[in-house]
Amino acid sequence: MLRIPIVPTDLQLEELSLTEIEANLRCFLRWYLRRRSTQIAIAIAQHFDAMVVHSTFDKCPEQRCVYRYLARQWRYLAACDTK
Repeated sequence: MLRIPIVPTDLQLEELSLTEIEANLRCFLRWYLRRRSTQIAIAIAQHFDAMVVHSTFDKCPEQRCVYRYLARQWRYLAACDTK
């Protein structure tokens, strides 16, 4: 049985570096591919949100919009998984 990694809270995400958030995001994406879960989809959305508001996020405004869009899409997937 696969164990889902612990989903950090928003406060814990604020303490992570951008590199750590990106690494966690990659991990959660791999986990989602193996086992679709509402909890994992929510964690992915939270990580996209955390990247956008991080103090060292220096991507262009278009990239920021893409990450916000992806966060919304993952929340939509999470909502669909519960039905």
